[in-house]
Amino acid sequence: MTDVILCAASNLFRMYVISRFMKTLIGEPRASRKMLFFAYGTFYVVNTALFLLLHLSWVNLLCNLMGISLIACLYTRSVKLAFFTVVSYSVIAMACEFIIISLFTNYEEGQIFNQILQVLSVLLSIIFELLAERFIRTQRNDDSVYSIALLLVPLSSIVVNIILTNTDSVTNIGLIVLNLGFLLSDFLIFYLYDLLSETLYERYENASMRLQLGSYSSQMQILKESDEKVKALRHDMKHHMNEIRLMAKQDKTQEIQNYIDDMENFVSNPKEMVYSGNWEIDSILNYMLEQAKKELRTVDVQVQLPEKFSHTFDLNVILGNLLENAIEGAGQTEEKRLKLRIVFQKGILQIEIENSFCGKMVRKREIFFTTKPDKAAHGIGLNNVRKIVEKYNGLMEVRSGKDIFFVKVMLYI
Repeated sequence: MTDVILCAASNLFRMYVISRFMKTLIGEPRASRKMLFFAYGTFYVVNTALFLLLHLSWVNLLCNLMGISLIACLYTRSVKLAFFTVVSYSVIAMACEFIIISLFTNYEEGQIFNQILQVLSVLLSIIFELLAERFIRTQRNDDSVYSIALLLVPLSSIVVNIILTNTDSVTNIGLIVLNLGFLLSDFLIFYLYDLLSETLYERYENASMRLQLGSYSSQMQILKESDEKVKALRHDMKHHMNEIRLMAKQDKTQEIQNYIDDMENFVSNPKEMVYSGNWEIDSILNYMLEQAKKELRTVDVQVQLPEKFSHTFDLNVILGNLLENAIEGAGQTEEKRLKLRIVFQKGILQIEIENSFCGKMVRKREIFFTTKPDKAAHGIGLNNVRKIVEKYNGLMEVRSGKDIFFVKVMLYI
């Protein structure tokens, strides 16, 4: 009975490893959660039953290939990608089993040995999954320091398991309980890690959404105020024209100029620092620059963008991150200065942001970190911008001097 429990537990953990492989190599599933739960559950029950009842390697291999193939189809419609994922996992699983068997050359084969073999194989497979995840994230310039630390979890379980299995001080029941403990503890650690990662990602998404909603709300307020001023000016236009006509008859040229300037100042909205005609970009710029005017002494802005501009979402991510970092950095200096320049010419978008700066930047693996207490947020912002720049095969230049921080982005759109 204990053998059955250990087999069921190790196979359940293997389902979790397979799901991580699918997410790492393919991405988010296209099927619903209910469909995924049904597919994994059916695969788990059938695979476990066949393994316990038949003990035939070829039947187990065939069941694994069919089950993993069907699950892969729930993640992607690409036959090539599904085939690559199935083959990759199968090769890794067989390699793990071969490695574990080679470590027990002097061990007598039996039911207990087979179950321990399954446990160690699935623990080793999660290490290979973490290595694959680490490699893919490195290719995408993601920071995955924590994935390296996670390697120690199954690795330590394997080492301790091998040491105790090759000694005579632990009984078979003790080995079974020990392996169940390893599976449970490792699963809980990985589950909590995934839960924490998902929570942090949702928090980042919510912060981005709040920034977007705040910018839209600010832009709506600007439009409302501007519309009210235009209506008021239109209502009194007859009086204004009479006043201008009277001054013209008296040849008061300077007074006419001053009067027209007053009318322009009345209509203009001090909150609307940018008007390119592109509503989405104007929203984020005016929202961020309004914050800058409240916190900084000098804000210099030059924006030349067409009214119809695609890729506004990516551009807003770049501007939101860079301006947020720049305003925060400049706000910590005595000079409190920010300069923004955006120009779009002949398919090339150029963004230059310069702000006063009183910290130091440390470059580590193409990511910049500040020495300020908020270094994590500062580095993450620049790293997110870099990902979008690479998406458009653009260029990004980051410089920091004694009292200046400068970022230049060029996108080929």
